[in-house]
Amino acid sequence: MLNVKRKASGFTLVEVVISIFILSMGTLTIIGLISDNLGIISASKRMVVGSNLAQEGIEVVRNIRDSNWIEYELYDTGISPGDYCVDYNSTSLISCADYTLFWNGSNYNHSGFGDATFFSRRINISNQVDSEGIGYIQVQSIVSWDNSQTVVETHLYDWK
Repeated sequence: MLNVKRKASGFTLVEVVISIFILSMGTLTIIGLISDNLGIISASKRMVVGSNLAQEGIEVVRNIRDSNWIEYELYDTGISPGDYCVDYNSTSLISCADYTLFWNGSNYNHSGFGDATFFSRRINISNQVDSEGIGYIQVQSIVSWDNSQTVVETHLYDWK
């Protein structure tokens, strides 16, 4: 009879170790990508919220100017040069030492009600004159968070 040697089928220990290493590296790469994407999503969310908070600050000051017109007052009544805080429903500019915004579950505010956030909003008002000699109010809404900042600026004229 012929003695035939059969090749053993199966994986050697080296093949198993290499396979586990390749699968582990693939899994770690996927986990790293997911983690990076979550960080980017969080940063993007903060940028959108910060931009909206800055725009809200501009709109509050514009509303104060428009309310002055409705009440037949000078357009710049109550809008003096300086740095201020405003809440979404403010009818006047508020001097404050701390520009930190608080979240009360439905909106951001400076009044201290709710949880302190990493956002701060400062409204800077200055009187300016354009190239034609017409005066206007320069309004800057500066919102800062983490190591980021967004600035929205507008010029309010007495055009009415």
